[in-house]
Amino acid sequence: MLNASINNPLTRKWYATWIIELSDNDNQRIGDLCFKGLDMGAVEIGYGLNNLYWGQGYATEAVRAMIEWVKSQDEVNKIEAESETDNIASIRVLEKSGFELNGVQGEEGPRFEYKGL
Repeated sequence: MLNASINNPLTRKWYATWIIELSDNDNQRIGDLCFKGLDMGAVEIGYGLNNLYWGQGYATEAVRAMIEWVKSQDEVNKIEAESETDNIASIRVLEKSGFELNGVQGEEGPRFEYKGL
C-alpha cells in the first residue's frame, strides 16, 4: 500500500490504511480498514479485526463508516470488496453493509458490490 501511495501521489488516499480503535478503551487498536486503489471510479475496500473482537459488530460499524465517507467522494461510482468463500463472518459483514455478490471471482474470493451508490 505504501508503494502504491508513493507511486500515485494525486490519488494516495485510495491506498490508505485506517486503524480501527476502541475509543472507550484507551484507543486500543482492534483492526484495520484499507482501500486497494481507485480504478475508473471503482474502489475496493478491505478490513480485518483481531479475533478477540469478532462477532461484536465492530467490523460492520467500521465498514459502514467507510462507505459513508466514500459516498462523499465525487470520483467514486462503485465500491467493491472480496471475501474468501469460507469466511462466513466477513461475508455477513458485507451483506449487512449493503453489498451483494457481483458474479466476479477475485484474487481472494468472490467479489461483492455495494448497492447503495
